[in-house]
Amino acid sequence: MCDLSDPISEAKQNVFIENVKRYNVMVDDLTKCLLKQTDLFTSIQHEFKHIKDSLTTRDTAHNSYVRLKKSIKLLRNYCEQFSNEQMNIITDIADRQTLIDDTICALEEVVSVLKDELTFINKTRSPLWPF
Repeated sequence: MCDLSDPISEAKQNVFIENVKRYNVMVDDLTKCLLKQTDLFTSIQHEFKHIKDSLTTRDTAHNSYVRLKKSIKLLRNYCEQFSNEQMNIITDIADRQTLIDDTICALEEVVSVLKDELTFINKTRSPLWPF
């Protein structure tokens, strides 16, 4: 065993203690670095999750936009068809109105002719006629 009263042994012991202290400081520094790295990796992982969520939201929004464009196109087609049908109905109504107007005009002419004939009959009838 070594004698503690020996100056060489005491010097070796002091060197050993200094080495242990430096080793302890290095382990503390290494622990701090490891904690910082762990925090950084946790932050990076959180950011990756945020990015993934953002991309998922973007994809969902893009898909919604694509569906919206398709829906708008369908609505435009339906509006065009509706407009064409309205024009056909308006044309049909106009044709019917023309037919009604022509029929009324013809009936007015018939009524006018009948009035003229009735007037003629009234003027030419005999006073003995009971009606």
